[in-house]
Amino acid sequence: MLHQLLSEADGYVVGRHTLEHLETWLLIHLQDILDSKDKQAIRLANSIDADLIQLNEGIIDEETFHDRLQAYVRLAETVSNSIGPGPDSTSSTDARTEQVTAHWEDRPPVVDYRLDYEWVA
Repeated sequence: MLHQLLSEADGYVVGRHTLEHLETWLLIHLQDILDSKDKQAIRLANSIDADLIQLNEGIIDEETFHDRLQAYVRLAETVSNSIGPGPDSTSSTDARTEQVTAHWEDRPPVVDYRLDYEWVA
């Protein structure tokens, strides 16, 4: 499920999909992601869902949402590249894999604050 979710997020980031498509896809597949028991996929889905809520409530703008999704996709690519072959191959887990994965899973949520100011003469 993580691979599918990242593929959809990447599709939005590179412009293959619209924001509406991503929202719809996540809504349709959210229960499947939760049922998969894939902790990374669940955490990523929760992060994207939280970002979508913030976007829809006007807390963040679409550019910030885009940047966050791009960061999620890049981080996943970095984790994937640093731990070696994908899930289809047979390999053992080592300390480096656990360290990189733990770093990704334990990231605190990002909070953006908008500061509006004006110059007074």
